Amino acid sequence: VGLGDPYELDALEPFHNHLVMQAGAYQNATWVVGVAKAGYEEGYNMIGQTCIVAPSGEIVAQCATMGDELVVRKCDLDFARPYRADIFNFDIDTGHIASIVLVYDTHPVRGVVRDKYS
Repeated sequence: VGLGDPYELDALEPFHNHLVMQAGAYQNATWVVGVAKAGYEEGYNMIGQTCIVAPSGEIVAQCATMGDELVVRKCDLDFARPYRADIFNFDIDTGHIASIVLVYDTHPVRGVVRDKYS
C-alpha cells in the first residue's frame, strides 16, 4: 500500500492505535485524547474509535462505531498526581537508576560500537 492508495483496515490497526495511546498516557502520567476520523472518505477507510485515555493507561471513553460520534468525559487532572509523584518520579533515586550499566556491542560483523559518553 502506497501513500494515496485505497486499502482495507487490518483487524489489529485499532488495537495498535489504542495501545500506543495507552502506553503514552501511562508513561507520561497524563490524560490523552486521541481523535480520529471515521467512515469511508475519498476512497480511504478511516480508523475512527476516538478515545480518552486516563494516566493509568485505561480507556475511559471511546466511540463505538465507524460513523460520526462525539465522546465526552470529565477528566480529573489530579488523577495523574500519584503517578507523577511516585511511579514516574525520577528525582527519587532508589538505587536502581544508579545501577544501570551501559553495554558495548562487540559483535564481529558490526565491529565495536563506542559509547558516546566515554
